[in-house]
Amino acid sequence: MDKIIIKGIDFYGFHGVSQAEQELGQRFIVDIELELPLNKAGKSDQLTDTVNYCEIYSLIKEKGQQRRYALLEALASDMAESILKGFALIERVSVCIKKPHAPIGGVIEYVEIRISRDK
Repeated sequence: MDKIIIKGIDFYGFHGVSQAEQELGQRFIVDIELELPLNKAGKSDQLTDTVNYCEIYSLIKEKGQQRRYALLEALASDMAESILKGFALIERVSVCIKKPHAPIGGVIEYVEIRISRDK
Protein backbone atom coordinates (compact mmCIF):
# COMPACT_ATOMS: atom_id res chain seq x y z
CA MET A 1 0.00 0.00 0.00
CA ASP A 2 1.14 3.52 -0.75
CA LYS A 3 1.85 5.93 2.11
CA ILE A 4 1.83 9.57 3.03
CA ILE A 5 3.95 10.30 6.11
CA ILE A 6 3.91 13.50 8.16
CA LYS A 7 6.63 13.69 10.81
CA GLY A 8 7.18 16.09 13.65
CA ILE A 9 3.84 17.83 14.15
CA ASP A 10 4.71 19.86 17.22
CA PHE A 11 2.17 21.38 19.63
CA TYR A 12 1.67 22.35 23.24
CA GLY A 13 -1.07 20.46 25.07
CA PHE A 14 -2.40 19.55 28.49
CA HIS A 15 -2.38 15.76 28.44
CA GLY A 16 -1.33 13.54 31.30
CA VAL A 17 -2.39 11.91 34.52
CA SER A 18 -0.68 14.26 36.96
CA GLN A 19 -2.21 17.54 38.06
CA ALA A 20 0.93 19.40 36.98
CA GLU A 21 0.66 18.05 33.44
CA GLN A 22 -2.99 19.07 33.27
CA GLU A 23 -2.33 22.57 34.62
CA LEU A 24 1.06 23.47 33.12
CA GLY A 25 0.95 21.46 29.90
CA GLN A 26 3.92 20.43 27.80
CA ARG A 27 5.20 19.83 24.30
CA PHE A 28 4.05 16.86 22.19
CA ILE A 29 5.32 15.61 18.84
CA VAL A 30 3.14 13.56 16.49
CA ASP A 31 4.06 11.46 13.46
CA ILE A 32 1.29 10.26 11.14
CA GLU A 33 1.50 7.48 8.57
CA LEU A 34 -1.42 7.18 6.14
CA GLU A 35 -1.93 4.15 3.91
CA LEU A 36 -4.01 4.75 0.80
CA PRO A 37 -3.93 4.09 -2.94
CA LEU A 38 -1.98 6.85 -4.67
CA ASN A 39 -1.86 5.43 -8.20
CA LYS A 40 -4.74 7.60 -9.46
CA ALA A 41 -3.13 10.78 -8.09
CA GLY A 42 0.19 9.73 -9.57
CA LYS A 43 -1.38 9.65 -13.03
CA SER A 44 -3.78 12.61 -12.77
CA ASP A 45 -1.56 15.03 -10.81
CA GLN A 46 -4.77 16.28 -9.14
CA LEU A 47 -5.19 16.97 -5.41
CA THR A 48 -8.74 15.62 -5.58
CA ASP A 49 -7.30 12.13 -6.19
CA THR A 50 -5.29 12.07 -2.97
CA VAL A 51 -5.40 13.44 0.59
CA ASN A 52 -4.52 17.04 1.34
CA TYR A 53 -1.90 16.65 4.06
CA CYS A 54 -2.43 20.26 5.15
CA GLU A 55 -5.88 19.15 6.32
CA ILE A 56 -4.38 16.20 8.22
CA TYR A 57 -1.87 18.54 9.88
CA SER A 58 -4.66 20.92 10.95
CA LEU A 59 -6.78 18.07 12.31
CA ILE A 60 -3.90 16.72 14.42
CA LYS A 61 -3.03 20.15 15.85
CA GLU A 62 -6.69 20.80 16.64
CA LYS A 63 -7.15 17.43 18.37
CA GLY A 64 -3.97 17.93 20.38
CA GLN A 65 -4.87 21.41 21.55
CA GLN A 66 -8.67 21.52 21.91
CA ARG A 67 -9.25 18.76 24.47
CA ARG A 68 -7.38 17.30 27.43
CA TYR A 69 -6.66 13.59 27.79
CA ALA A 70 -5.24 11.71 30.75
CA LEU A 71 -3.75 9.07 28.45
CA LEU A 72 -1.83 9.45 25.21
CA GLU A 73 -3.50 6.22 24.10
CA ALA A 74 -6.87 8.02 24.14
CA LEU A 75 -5.49 11.04 22.27
CA ALA A 76 -3.87 8.82 19.61
CA SER A 77 -7.09 6.79 19.20
CA ASP A 78 -9.14 9.96 18.77
CA MET A 79 -6.72 11.25 16.15
CA ALA A 80 -6.73 7.95 14.24
CA GLU A 81 -10.51 7.57 14.28
CA SER A 82 -11.01 11.17 13.14
CA ILE A 83 -8.66 10.65 10.21
CA LEU A 84 -10.36 7.42 9.14
CA LYS A 85 -13.83 9.00 9.39
CA GLY A 86 -12.86 12.25 7.69
CA PHE A 87 -10.86 10.99 4.72
CA ALA A 88 -12.47 8.32 2.54
CA LEU A 89 -9.31 7.30 0.66
CA ILE A 90 -7.32 6.41 3.78
CA GLU A 91 -7.44 2.69 4.55
CA ARG A 92 -5.04 2.55 7.50
CA VAL A 93 -3.48 5.13 9.80
CA SER A 94 -0.66 4.94 12.31
CA VAL A 95 -0.30 7.62 14.96
CA CYS A 96 2.87 8.05 17.01
CA ILE A 97 2.85 10.56 19.88
CA LYS A 98 6.07 11.49 21.64
CA LYS A 99 6.08 13.12 25.07
CA PRO A 100 9.58 14.55 25.57
CA HIS A 101 9.10 15.66 29.17
CA ALA A 102 7.16 12.78 30.68
CA PRO A 103 7.40 13.01 34.49
CA ILE A 104 8.73 9.54 35.27
CA GLY A 105 11.44 10.43 37.78
CA GLY A 106 14.43 9.79 35.56
CA VAL A 107 16.31 11.01 32.52
CA ILE A 108 14.72 9.93 29.21
CA GLU A 109 14.62 11.22 25.67
CA TYR A 110 10.84 10.74 25.42
CA VAL A 111 7.93 8.39 25.97
CA GLU A 112 6.20 7.26 22.78
CA ILE A 113 2.77 5.81 22.08
CA ARG A 114 2.16 4.21 18.67
CA ILE A 115 -1.18 2.89 17.46
CA SER A 116 -2.53 1.70 14.11
CA ARG A 117 -6.16 1.56 13.00
CA ASP A 118 -7.84 0.18 9.88
CA LYS A 119 -11.16 1.04 8.25
